[in-house]
Amino acid sequence: MPLLNVAETPNDLFLILEYAPGGDLYDYVEKEGAVPEKKAKKLFCQILSAVLYCHQLNVAHRDIKPGR
Repeated sequence: MPLLNVAETPNDLFLILEYAPGGDLYDYVEKEGAVPEKKAKKLFCQILSAVLYCHQLNVAHRDIKPGR
């Protein structure tokens, strides 16, 4: 997902990202029901990979959840 813009105020930093259609993880699980283990492992690895990348850039996300 490309970074489109960055805005900074004295107290906040905003990263403007391209819109990603399709809903969030909560919507996906609600729609699909139980996720097969193989698919769940793949999703979990993708999430961990994204968090690791952020941490390597000294960015911490303090509100990771599947949605809602």
